[in-house]
Amino acid sequence: MYLSKRVDYAIRGICYLATARSSVFVKEISEAERIPQSSLAKIFQSLARHGLVSSMRGRTGGFLLGMRPEQITLIKIVEAIDGPMLPQNCPFVDDACGRKNDCFVYKTWKDAALQMFRAMESVTLQDLLKMEEARHAN
Repeated sequence: MYLSKRVDYAIRGICYLATARSSVFVKEISEAERIPQSSLAKIFQSLARHGLVSSMRGRTGGFLLGMRPEQITLIKIVEAIDGPMLPQNCPFVDDACGRKNDCFVYKTWKDAALQMFRAMESVTLQDLLKMEEARHAN
């Protein structure tokens, strides 16, 4: 399983946004998290299309969370950036083998991916913020 650098940037960016008391510009998040601003701007556009953040235009604009932290799951962030997480095809060979329905390797892979999906579905932005808070407390 591989999560892209863009997902890492999205998680760090949305966590920063969640701790802000008002709207935040991408530039501020980019500087604070050391993320390339152009990459983060595109990432936040994707997050906005999925309703995870909302944008406000103008001098006092910026981004706000689009939902409460307890409503934003890790899987929502991942899928907003990288697309659907559950495998549709065999990761080892093309579907030309025709054995997908009775292949134990594919079934094992799909079951493992489903467990990862469920784990990411159970972790919320609120959970991530609590983990980060606990890390800084120690």
